[in-house]
Amino acid sequence: MELIHAYVEIEKARFGERFDFECYVGESILQKEIPSLCIQPFVENAIRHGLFEKDSFGKVTLTIDEGDHYIKVIIEDDGVGIPDDLLYLLMKGESQAGGIGISNIRRRLDTIPGAELTITSELGHGTKVTMYLPFE
Repeated sequence: MELIHAYVEIEKARFGERFDFECYVGESILQKEIPSLCIQPFVENAIRHGLFEKDSFGKVTLTIDEGDHYIKVIIEDDGVGIPDDLLYLLMKGESQAGGIGISNIRRRLDTIPGAELTITSELGHGTKVTMYLPFE
């Protein structure tokens, strides 16, 4: 969480008040281990690619909650969205358009039995990344 907040503060210092970042983390989550660098690259992509490519103010929301045997992480932005063809390639792990961050996260999650990653997007309305990270 420290990495995420530090990154957001750097971007706000660089780009002023062009965006808002909201973070909702359940209390019980603070006691759980989340694989490092699984969330921060998606927050970075939401800010850099989702918001800064649009002409108006934007918002990124990070929500982390606990389910019965999993942690649910949602990173959502109201940015420009991702074209369907690129989204398809990203979900298959065949595109480097998202940089190495998405493929690295996908590889990390593939080593965790039961971990899931979905990305949905609508052009002009934003992108939503949802991760389910199981725990014992």
